[in-house]
Amino acid sequence: MKKLIFISLIAINSLFAIETTTVKKELVYSEKEYVGNVYSKEERGIGTRLLGYIKSIRVEEGDLIKKGDLLFEVDPSDIDSAITNAEANLMKANSGLLMAELEFTDATKDYERYKNLYEKEVVPRRDFEKMELNMKMKKSQVELAKSMKRQAKANLKQAKAQVKYAKVKSPISGIVISKMKKTSEVVAPGSPVLLISSFDGMRVKTSVKESDIKYLKIGQEASVKIPTLDKNVNAKIVSIVPSADATTHSYNVKFSLESRDGLTPGMYAKVFVKANKREAILIPFSSIIQRGGITGVFTKNKNRIKFVSVKIVNKLTGKVEVDGIKVGSEIILYPRSDLQDGQVIK
Repeated sequence: MKKLIFISLIAINSLFAIETTTVKKELVYSEKEYVGNVYSKEERGIGTRLLGYIKSIRVEEGDLIKKGDLLFEVDPSDIDSAITNAEANLMKANSGLLMAELEFTDATKDYERYKNLYEKEVVPRRDFEKMELNMKMKKSQVELAKSMKRQAKANLKQAKAQVKYAKVKSPISGIVISKMKKTSEVVAPGSPVLLISSFDGMRVKTSVKESDIKYLKIGQEASVKIPTLDKNVNAKIVSIVPSADATTHSYNVKFSLESRDGLTPGMYAKVFVKANKREAILIPFSSIIQRGGITGVFTKNKNRIKFVSVKIVNKLTGKVEVDGIKVGSEIILYPRSDLQDGQVIK
């Protein structure tokens, strides 16, 4: 309750207006503050399917990249050699098939001639069966040559397909977090060369001490401050890793963010979470005054002003939590610098 009254200074007879309010308890939440870092829930290790030397790396740590950007190249010398060998093998397979088909054609002609002669009883059955067996063998050799040609074509196709793996492009848009390899180093299939973090799904991760876990739950709202951007972002708890670190006795807690504009992985963050609720004495910050190095307020009791020292326990928006003053006391807002302890109100 606020009201205007008039008081008169002992030494000064002029009148001036003052504003007062009554001290009362209010329901407040204890706010826990934690230090964290921005991260992306989608991080990818980028490697190649080839075994070879890294010819060049086109990006550095911290570079912003788009999907499809060229990241690095692997020396294609081995691929070129494999293609050359595959082409040579295909040529041999073609020659082998041609030779097998010619031999099968000759064997078929011999078989037809001996068949006529056998039917006329000019040649013995034994010679005819030899021609028949030879024709069948030549036919099987043609099938084998065709199979070898198909395999040679498949090998050439596979060798040519490897060319695209020599130039590695980014599968996502994001930022380069780390480089695991350098130019001229050997890279093996499946071995990561770069670590890339996507801008999608940016979150904040922090470490919470074991004694605070009881105050947190999935879906609980929080506020995240990003000092680099000088902005506050609304957040929610999306994950609480259930096993505590044996050394630090802390838990990893992850927060989703309502806005991700301007955020990049690795940014420093401060996380504020409302913990347990309680009653506390809150007074307007405008009532606090310093006298002789002592923090306090001026109270009005009937017709007398009194200076009461208080201890500030916690600072809130526009208000402070204090100890040292009783509920129901009437305190002066915006106290003048010339107010004195013991002044009497007329």
